[in-house]
Amino acid sequence: PDQPDLKLTQITDANGQYKIGPLSEGLKYVVSAEKAGFEITRGENYDFIALKLSKLTTTVQLGEAPLVGVLVSVSGSRGYRKNVQLDTEPLVLTGLVPGDYFIRPLMKEYSFTPASKMLTVAEGLEVDVTFSATRVAYSGYGKV
Repeated sequence: PDQPDLKLTQITDANGQYKIGPLSEGLKYVVSAEKAGFEITRGENYDFIALKLSKLTTTVQLGEAPLVGVLVSVSGSRGYRKNVQLDTEPLVLTGLVPGDYFIRPLMKEYSFTPASKMLTVAEGLEVDVTFSATRVAYSGYGKV
């Protein structure tokens, strides 16, 4: 072919239908699909299966204020693992596939309610989880 790297782009209609052509016979074509916020896999022929990804927002509160410095550990479907130390903003995880997720906050000298949370995230949902922190110990250090 005269243009071996030719790329055509087509946007689907409201029903997800698309049409490209006419195409020359005897040539090999690669067809792919993408859309932000979706995981798209190949179906049969030139059809695709779209899975809307989810969002998880986790907040750790000490009274009315966010607890700064807490480590939030999230593990879940397809080997997903994320450990994030929070500042004043909540932890926002986007692009999550549907499945079960385990969330646990960790910080010395604090206990959390609940201590951990197991939840099932369905396709396309936005889930909010809040933990309450209580100080249970104090440390001291210095120089004599």
